[in-house]
Amino acid sequence: SAVKQNGRAMKHATEDLRVDTEFVLEAAKISPWALECMSAERDLILRAVAENGMHLKHASAELHGDKDVVLAAVAQEGSALKYAAEAMQGDRDVVLCAVAQNGRAMKHATEDLRCDKAFVLDAVAVGGWALEAASEELRGDKEVVLAAVKQNGRALRHATEDLRADKEFVLEATALCGYALESASEALRGDKEVVLSAVKQNGRAFRHAVDDLRADKDFVLETVSVCGYALEFATDSLCGDKEVVLGAVKQNGRALRHALDELRADKEFVLEAVTASSGYALEFASPELQDDEELWGAVKHEKVKTELRRRLGK
Repeated sequence: SAVKQNGRAMKHATEDLRVDTEFVLEAAKISPWALECMSAERDLILRAVAENGMHLKHASAELHGDKDVVLAAVAQEGSALKYAAEAMQGDRDVVLCAVAQNGRAMKHATEDLRCDKAFVLDAVAVGGWALEAASEELRGDKEVVLAAVKQNGRALRHATEDLRADKEFVLEATALCGYALESASEALRGDKEVVLSAVKQNGRAFRHAVDDLRADKDFVLETVSVCGYALEFATDSLCGDKEVVLGAVKQNGRALRHALDELRADKEFVLEAVTASSGYALEFASPELQDDEELWGAVKHEKVKTELRRRLGK
């Protein structure tokens, strides 16, 4: 009860309890401060950090510099690197282990490592967010940033402004991960070639295009022909445009889910959509039309019918 209120109350427990490994570990689940009564007990701390890496905070200074202990801690929670001794924060094995668990742990690495291109390349390859804590020079290095984007497309947000405005570079980045579009400059989020590159890699990247493009019928037609699901991020008026929706459905029948309700309830249009999508669009027709015999008759493949019945509970 006392430990629940204040973990440091462990120092007032009997000696038998304070040296009882199992009791201290249980107490640490309530309050990590309980570990401080055995902060130098290596085996206990190893077990504690394996369960919660942040318990490293309560280990002795000596154990903050124990590589095995620190590795166990950062493998469980990369941010525990902040409590490691400086020597461990400059140890490549330890920092890579931390970054693989949590890319943002890179901010706790030594400056030497954060400025070391070879090491940063290794780091961003396992944790793209590590780019955030790399030196400014490396955040402007195309090789480093592409490696980060390959691991996590959204890591582009940590690249320098110049790189995020570099069309050729952003084209490379969006080809690796469409979501990189989110962090491109506004001018490039309005560039048709760049946006199409992103959509080809991931249709949902279209959400990051500028409003003008998402309202441009000709461009949206081109976009949904690449990925039907991009329809989700077109303007409402285009989600109610038969030509646009049919273009999306031809590419992916299930894109009908993103059409306006009135289109999904329009039997004549839904019949076109079902025919154009080998039947898959029927799943997202209005509930009333999902029971329409003529529409089911337009689903020509028995395998598709079986799948639709399963999905619709028919």
